[in-house]
Amino acid sequence: MILKAKKYSIQWFLLRRMKCTALVDVFNLNIYYLDKYPSPALVRHEEKHIEQIKRLGKWKYLALWNYYNARYGYINNPLEVEARIAEAGG
Repeated sequence: MILKAKKYSIQWFLLRRMKCTALVDVFNLNIYYLDKYPSPALVRHEEKHIEQIKRLGKWKYLALWNYYNARYGYINNPLEVEARIAEAGG
């Protein structure tokens, strides 16, 4: 489900803090956006994250995503690389 983040919700704060246009809530598997409805490409990107969460489990996904971010940086985070491939239609 794609939802606009309610002002002052945890999703709203995360979107503003992370300076991103959309994110997946790992616990309810909804896609949240701040102001502008996400493009179809961005929805594919976030849906790939939902697939990863289902494949790995919530806690393992969170641990890996943070580990990869610390080790490789956001751009080279393997979970983000996989999501960007999906975003591009691959």
